[in-house]
Amino acid sequence: MSPIIASDTYTEHVYIHIPFCEAKCPYCSFVSMKVSNSVKEIYIRQLLSEIRVFFDVQSGKPLKSVYFGGGTPSTLTIKQLERIISSLKTKPGFSQTAEVTVECHPAHITEGFLKQLNLLGVTRLSVGVQSFLEHEILFLKRPYTIAFLLKKLDLLFSVKGSMQIGFDLIIGLPDQTIEAIEKNLKKLCSYNPDHCSCYLLSIEEKTKFGLLKNKKKLLELEEEQARTLYLYAHQFLEEKGYEHYEISNWAKAGAYCQHNKAIWKGEAYKGFGLGAHSYYSKAHRFQTVHLSEYLEGKRNEDVYPCKTKEELLSVSLLGITRTLAGIPRSLCAGNEALLQSLCAQGYLVEQKDRYVSTPEGWLVNDAVVGMLYEKFSESL
Repeated sequence: MSPIIASDTYTEHVYIHIPFCEAKCPYCSFVSMKVSNSVKEIYIRQLLSEIRVFFDVQSGKPLKSVYFGGGTPSTLTIKQLERIISSLKTKPGFSQTAEVTVECHPAHITEGFLKQLNLLGVTRLSVGVQSFLEHEILFLKRPYTIAFLLKKLDLLFSVKGSMQIGFDLIIGLPDQTIEAIEKNLKKLCSYNPDHCSCYLLSIEEKTKFGLLKNKKKLLELEEEQARTLYLYAHQFLEEKGYEHYEISNWAKAGAYCQHNKAIWKGEAYKGFGLGAHSYYSKAHRFQTVHLSEYLEGKRNEDVYPCKTKEELLSVSLLGITRTLAGIPRSLCAGNEALLQSLCAQGYLVEQKDRYVSTPEGWLVNDAVVGMLYEKFSESL
């Protein structure tokens, strides 16, 4: 047997990509850019058209989650966000407990914006803090001071209403120390957010940092140093009551990001917007990354079907190993020797009815998945 999870035909989860930013961050490899307000408006019209056309064909079930990512979704006006949310509420509709997440730049936090998000039914706000240290935000080219950031976060927690709040941090910066991580995490925990994401800095080829790295002007943190910082963050946040439920994500009880959790489980989801990724009907789908094409309504997705059990197994293992879901023991017959070996190396831990990844295992998740795939595929 093997832990294959096949995606549904109908999606209950939607991702909306808003590719606009006021400036491109040097570490960002996502599809994002600065554009005029008139271009934003054309984009919104095309986005609404894409949503309408899709759900006219696949009415599906009421949505359980909607995630606005980017780019910077908070660059949109409230009216623009309202038009998108209203279109989804019209068809296919929302479940009674639907989770609606909006990613937000700290500079966009205002009393009026927060109150309007509550009225729109937004349930989660994910704030791109990145760091609480002055020299680190200078390195990351964040366009504000720490004093400005703290003022915005104080306002956020005084006016957030019923929304759950998540903070994003970037760790593993060049020359970053345990002391720096500790200061960041202490300040983060002083706000007591519901959710926290700590992403190890990855320097991608076509980013500004990537160009500097190629010119030998920027050195990545060594692997062992990055490992030490990551494991320190794990221990610190667990001691503060946050459960480490996915490679880069921690949450208070009841505050998991349900949208991402569903995707990691292999559930079907539909992505709308420039460069958006979808997975449903056993196929990965990629929207065009060319803004000019999207604005002209040219939305021919590249489709990559998972035609074989081996392909579905790979997708399933990538998802279940990166969370606490783990691999049920009932699906492990004939593969116990490998699983026990991974436990002995500290990459998995054996629980009552399943094998679950450890933080050490998450640091080498791709390698673990490769070993599991090679062994489990033998029984397909």
